[in-house]
Amino acid sequence: MVEFDGHLAFQRDTLSTDFPCATRVVREITTGLPRIECRLYNAYATAIPAYSPCLIRYDGDEETNPYVVSGGAASGTAIVERLFVPQEAVAASSYGWFAYGGYCTCLTVGTTDIAKDDYLQYVTSITAGLIKDGTTLTTTLCAIAREANATDTVGTNTLVFLPNEKFSVDQS
Repeated sequence: MVEFDGHLAFQRDTLSTDFPCATRVVREITTGLPRIECRLYNAYATAIPAYSPCLIRYDGDEETNPYVVSGGAASGTAIVERLFVPQEAVAASSYGWFAYGGYCTCLTVGTTDIAKDDYLQYVTSITAGLIKDGTTLTTTLCAIAREANATDTVGTNTLVFLPNEKFSVDQS
């Protein structure tokens, strides 16, 4: 075990110069509410914007697994259906911290009004953010809105609670 960013972590192997899967507990900047973060790899050729919802993927490559995917790339059998949300942009082909439990800011799509405490879902065909799932608990729940988003703006920063549970992904 080694210390990384003030926390204990396991360095996976000599193939990686980072600390993949290291975890930490931090507080949401604006509210002081806690969240859990994990160090994951961005396998994209472009940066992942801050607050952009992602899923985790595993394909057996020792140097970069597990890594995050979003949008249309978030489909197939190697997807682990857990939500991860970077709280700052993660550069292409590099590691970053991704929230996966507790309170964080996440992009949402308010074309169907989202009220505080609404359940949110991840849909692979909607790359701009989470959408309203409803007010009844379903297997597609991946986050709970902690503030409203009634704007028609696509990709609005919204405070959410991540229950850190596996969920079903709508791949339509």
